[in-house]
Amino acid sequence: MSTLKRRAAAIAASLTLATGGILAVGTNTATAAGANCQNWWDENTFAVWCYSPAPGYTQVRAEVQCVRGTDKGPWVSATSGVKSYAYCSDQGGLVDGWPRWR
Repeated sequence: MSTLKRRAAAIAASLTLATGGILAVGTNTATAAGANCQNWWDENTFAVWCYSPAPGYTQVRAEVQCVRGTDKGPWVSATSGVKSYAYCSDQGGLVDGWPRWR
């Protein structure tokens, strides 16, 4: 299992515990209870976008761990469907990526 998939599984497990077991999990989703979000990645990039936020959150952004550093995408509305991208193309490639909520 890739590092990214292990990280996604760990996030899903953490969110399940934090939300009392109410969590929608599927391929390429970054979804907490009540949220409608998707994520996408390749060897250098991670993206997240949402159409409805998790309760208590209004913004989301992509964050990544690269081979040689980290990057954070811009905060975007969690209701707009606008994508937040974080990049590792100049830092040796993507190791891991995840959504950050606020």
